[in-house]
Amino acid sequence: QAFEIVNSKGGLDAKIEQGGKNLSGGQKQRLSIARAIVKKPEILIFDDSSSALDLVTEAKLYKAMREHINDTTRIVVAQRVATAKNADKIIVLDGGNIVAFDTHENLLNNCEVYIDIYNSQLKKEEAERLRKEQEHETREKERIQKLLDEKRARREKLFEEVKNKIGNIVNAQMQRQKWFSDAAYEELID
Repeated sequence: QAFEIVNSKGGLDAKIEQGGKNLSGGQKQRLSIARAIVKKPEILIFDDSSSALDLVTEAKLYKAMREHINDTTRIVVAQRVATAKNADKIIVLDGGNIVAFDTHENLLNNCEVYIDIYNSQLKKEEAERLRKEQEHETREKERIQKLLDEKRARREKLFEEVKNKIGNIVNAQMQRQKWFSDAAYEELID
């Protein structure tokens, strides 16, 4: 991700303004984290370091850390359950006091504060996920309906063409029969 940022700014010779003013908050965070990871320290402390990252980018970051600095002890200060839930142990604070210290699963079963935080955050995330799924489903239904309408219109057009051709054939056949009937009638009269 750091290479993506560097390349988007013009490569390794690109100018970065003092304080990273020409970088977004997420870009600054990713570059700072990349610098820390490259050093391969024994301990890394992340103090809400992924707050400017979306959940997908954050997941990629933690995956990269597991792959490249797995032996490094990581202390992560986070407000999002999605950030903390994969930690070996989680410290839950309430009003500045430690109210629990355990795994995500155990906290979900035994810690009311953690359960409340989890429910409030994941309900929002779940609602957003459901909204996106519904939008996708609506777009998919509209796409399918459009295809069905186009197919129906082609079928109706083809039906009209076939109907007209059959009508022309029937009319021609009737004209021939009428001609034969008229000719036969005239022959009988003569």
